[in-house]
Amino acid sequence: EASISDYFGFLRSVRFDITKRSKPTEGTRVVSFRVCQEAPENQCSETRFASIEFFLVNHPPVVRLDPDGSSSGRQPEYAGSFREGDAPAYVADVDVDVSDFDGPILQWAEARFAIAFEDDALTVELAELADTALAVDTEVDAAGFPVVRFTGPGTLEEFERALRALRFSTPRVDPRPD
Repeated sequence: EASISDYFGFLRSVRFDITKRSKPTEGTRVVSFRVCQEAPENQCSETRFASIEFFLVNHPPVVRLDPDGSSSGRQPEYAGSFREGDAPAYVADVDVDVSDFDGPILQWAEARFAIAFEDDALTVELAELADTALAVDTEVDAAGFPVVRFTGPGTLEEFERALRALRFSTPRVDPRPD
């Protein structure tokens, strides 16, 4: 037989949570409570209600180009190198990580130069994306530099693979600016 303090403890332990099984919608949730006794006549308390106002929060996805800092020592950045005449260089580390608190599917990702010189190129090793549903589009921005866009929908893992497939190169013999 439970005591009054047991009932209070139970009521204080009730928590509200949303599962990821479906996309939640904003609005009010209502939880009803009653306590009942078994003897002598199965009497119950009046029903009481707790209202919970639920607001959606859209957390942006997170990309870490080098989560363990192995390339640069500065998590989550990536530092690679390119020597003239070399094959195109990776733009993200092998352990690149893409995450999204809101779900496992993303719509698109984009790579563009923040600093670049004439003839610098971003390319994609398409063979590394052969079994994904991602589309790859390239364009040139207003400054004349390439932009690569991966379009889904696709899984987080597919977008990680897409970022690992990006390469930097330049045809210049001397990659320094004139």
